[in-house]
Amino acid sequence: MDISRKQQTLNQTTNWGYHMIDSLKKFSPYLLSLLMVNAGSVAFAQEAEEEEATNSDEENKVTVTGSRIKRTDFEGAQPVIVISSEELAARGATTVFEALKDLTQNQGFQFEGPESGGSFGAELQTFNLRGSGIGNTLILINGRRITNYPAPYQSTSSAVNFGSIPAAAVDQIEILATGASAIYGSDAVAGVVNIKLKRDMEENVVNILYGTPTEAKTNPGDTRLQFITGNTFDNGNLTAIFEYQKRDPILSGEFDEFDSDLDFPYGDGVLFRNNAIFDYWNINGWALDATNDGYRPPPTEGTCAALNNGSVYSFREGRGNYCGRDDAASTNFRNESERWSLTLSGNYTLDNDVELFADIMYYNNESQANRTGLGITEDIIDFGANRQTIFGIPWDWYTARRIFTEQELGRSLDQRFEDSALNVSVGARGTWGEQDWEMSFTQSDYELNTFRPWWKAEKVIETFLGDYQGVGFFGDNWWSGNGTFGLTDADIYKPADVALINDAIGEQQYGNETSSSSLQFVMNGSLTEMENGDLGYALVFEYEKQDFTFNPDERIQQAPPEDYLTGSGWWQLTGYDGVGDRERYALGGELAVPLLETLTVNLAGRVDSYDNTSSSIGTRFTPSITMEWRPTDSILFRAGYTESFRAPDLNYVYTRTGFFTGTTDLVQCYESWLATGGTPETFERGDCTGSSSFVRRTPGTQLSDTEDALKDETGDTQWVGMSWDVMDNLQFTLDYSEMSLEDRVRTESVNGLLRDEFECFIDSGLVSQDRCDLVSTRIIRVSDPVTGVSFVDEFNVSPINSALETINSLDARMFYRQETDYGTFGLNLEWTHTLKHDYQLEAGGDIIDIRDDPIQGGWNFRSIVSAQLSYRYEDFTTTLSTVRRGSTTRWRGPNDEGAWRTSAFTTYNLTASYFVNEQLTLSARIINLTSADAPKDDSFLFFEYPWYNRFVYPASALGRQVYLEATYEF
Repeated sequence: MDISRKQQTLNQTTNWGYHMIDSLKKFSPYLLSLLMVNAGSVAFAQEAEEEEATNSDEENKVTVTGSRIKRTDFEGAQPVIVISSEELAARGATTVFEALKDLTQNQGFQFEGPESGGSFGAELQTFNLRGSGIGNTLILINGRRITNYPAPYQSTSSAVNFGSIPAAAVDQIEILATGASAIYGSDAVAGVVNIKLKRDMEENVVNILYGTPTEAKTNPGDTRLQFITGNTFDNGNLTAIFEYQKRDPILSGEFDEFDSDLDFPYGDGVLFRNNAIFDYWNINGWALDATNDGYRPPPTEGTCAALNNGSVYSFREGRGNYCGRDDAASTNFRNESERWSLTLSGNYTLDNDVELFADIMYYNNESQANRTGLGITEDIIDFGANRQTIFGIPWDWYTARRIFTEQELGRSLDQRFEDSALNVSVGARGTWGEQDWEMSFTQSDYELNTFRPWWKAEKVIETFLGDYQGVGFFGDNWWSGNGTFGLTDADIYKPADVALINDAIGEQQYGNETSSSSLQFVMNGSLTEMENGDLGYALVFEYEKQDFTFNPDERIQQAPPEDYLTGSGWWQLTGYDGVGDRERYALGGELAVPLLETLTVNLAGRVDSYDNTSSSIGTRFTPSITMEWRPTDSILFRAGYTESFRAPDLNYVYTRTGFFTGTTDLVQCYESWLATGGTPETFERGDCTGSSSFVRRTPGTQLSDTEDALKDETGDTQWVGMSWDVMDNLQFTLDYSEMSLEDRVRTESVNGLLRDEFECFIDSGLVSQDRCDLVSTRIIRVSDPVTGVSFVDEFNVSPINSALETINSLDARMFYRQETDYGTFGLNLEWTHTLKHDYQLEAGGDIIDIRDDPIQGGWNFRSIVSAQLSYRYEDFTTTLSTVRRGSTTRWRGPNDEGAWRTSAFTTYNLTASYFVNEQLTLSARIINLTSADAPKDDSFLFFEYPWYNRFVYPASALGRQVYLEATYEF
């Protein structure tokens, strides 16, 4: 650490007290409210009886997620939700992800998952606490960090894959629903999920589970096998857990309502346009004119059948005839997958009472996403035709589409995924006097390989496109379409030359790796005996090094075969690549100060020091203050304030990627207007049309010298709540929280840069010169030598710190148990309500309440309610679970009545178990008991299968699923 950094750390440490004072000021209204509400009860409350400390009290102390100080009460200053392995099964979940998916605080949605067939992360299962974003929740296993999935979520954010954690190995899941950077450092902005593994097992357990959707035509199976064994010897224990799961693929064709394009529920269905020529372009005063919308028909009705690609002669009202294929049935509802894992846990106690321990978890998965076609769709300009003229020159302009199917090519076009992870933790724990200590080292590695058929760029030119015409004015790639096979009228409807087409297809690959090496030392115990109890403390030291390598194949790293093309050696394919690492040191401490017999204040602070390459953080200090007040034995009031931060995601720091996006090039439109005789005074921006542009996102490490490197996202969380044991069998909790995060990293706005470029171009004075200089480094133009009109030759954007986000939430839970002569009844209720979700894109911009905004609000639910009603009598137990998700924004636009939101969505799960004897248990699980469909949304178009928002309602189309299960213990 250099002198300046030492001084910075010293200054931050010196100001720690000021942070705490500010925190107390912020919390004074909450503290005052609690005191006022309970003044009467305090005045008349009897003094707590003194109890002698016993050995059993010490033995019952546990460490609960959110603090490293051991305690006897599970409910503390921070709200923690617990899902045990038994409850996971009772709710009907067969995986860890399914258990977390129905958590009421999981307000967000995920783009990638088992239903998302064709993406780079199709087996990535994520968690989005309070809709704050993937990556803002820290994921731990046994309190230790693990490495991220080796592909960026949506090309931007790192995420832990819950699919790699076997349900058989889970003892319980603890979810902290408030920020915790003062305890755990970066990423714990929204909260923490800590998965505790089973250990110290002594029995042998075999579990077999099989399930299928009841409404599927072929009953695709989901088979899972678990084996747990353990052995306790004189000084230790060894536990081994094996899990194997095989899931058959599920396509929409399994279900009557999704097995045809003609099933479109909001109008007339139209078959997928497999072979078509869209002939609707004309030039009228340099503006696109759509008055001649229509398709050029196939030569005869028998043309489509002769293609041997599954297409038939089809018609679309207002457009014309084409070769259509019924494509809806091939939509992925669940990928085919086969995974297995092995978990080993062991401990051995030495003669000096030092315990050695080790946890090893290996996971391997192979999956496959169905893809039935690989296509070419290109805009064609043919100056050999005579359909219209431009500057007196005969020409033709159309769009041609040709999809080649597995049927006609005689090969698989599926996408394959292979991923594996290895987590190894070793360490020792013991006591030093009255203090507990633990030292551990964790090595976590994850590897992902993806494979998919794709077009070779040079072969596409040779086979389909022919000679380049070089019409730079249009700012795109325009071809004659007369290649070896071609995209002309004659070629688009002729049978494929199978050998020629297959020669143009290769296998595109990615080989990605991530790793994390960490060392952790924790000590906790009591510093001294105070008048009102022990002064508890905890100290932690951590070191972590993260590495990642995103390795696309050679072709994707190549430049395209012609300078005027976008993409790579694969046709119009962009990807991501990057390599980088990060080192971090951290030192933190906690104090639990018993100010009164009924009041404990917890103080915590943590210093994280980062290397200078991966961020500009340097050293970050984060404090927190929390409070536990127990006026009676049955009531706990809690409150807290904690600062938080998130280091720049390594994907933003090191990864390069590219993407196509809709843009409006105002400068080109303005120049075109002037070139055709228009004047600056008569120019109207609204007359400019949009198009698709290719944009490169450069890493944060490549920002220009005039800009600061990426900073960390900083914020705070404050909360106030209570827990009330109303009676021995009834508990109620209520918590309010507010999370704020500023300097959120986002990619620069593409259209924002284009708008500012235009203001600079016309010298409007609305944009500063510094901003104009920056924009000029982002957008590189080339002018057409004939017309003088420019087009974008290179477009670069970078990640920047600018956004501000605030989320206000209310959580309520109730737990009730009642024993009767007729059995034991139980009721759990959980409710999360988003009061406000403000988002500001940049300083000075409009603040949007994502909770209610119909256009920019996203798809987060305002509220989620879940309930579990359980019953047990002798050897029989059953649980009915339900989750009600509130309304969400429609896919696009309001309906005819002007409504922007869909209806609420409620599902039920039912589980039942019968204990045949001490060894054998038979169970049944019914998922989506009523086979509820996702809320109707007629804003979906006929080609947007499966015509509901599968990102918000995953697996809804599967309907009812029934699982049978047998567990044998010996």
